[in-house]
Amino acid sequence: MKIFDHTLRVLEIGLDQRTRRHEVLSGNIANADTPGFHGRDLDAGRATIRRVIQEGAAEVGASERLTGLIGDEADDVYEVAAPAGLDGNTVDLDRTMAGLAENGLEYAALAKSIRRKFALLRYVVTDGQG
Repeated sequence: MKIFDHTLRVLEIGLDQRTRRHEVLSGNIANADTPGFHGRDLDAGRATIRRVIQEGAAEVGASERLTGLIGDEADDVYEVAAPAGLDGNTVDLDRTMAGLAENGLEYAALAKSIRRKFALLRYVVTDGQG
């Protein structure tokens, strides 16, 4: 039995993707007044699934074949379909802030899952003494 199973790695990948999405959405806010800037977002769920598949395939030596089938991570960042203002900027601050809030909640849930996983491992290692 493995102490650090695949679940912990999936949670780690999920945290990485939430961090990446936060960076993309923060870039939108930073460029909210930039003429011609197009708002972007990250399909973090798709990116997470892609990385889990690639890492699972790497364990069995099939990652090169899968990379061609599922593309690369750059495909997960997309332009948000929103009407452009007079300056051509498509950033909607309300939607972006809502996306940041949603992303923060997802990050917190993943972090809580990791904390619980480590608490369980600590319990097992200390034979229930702490």
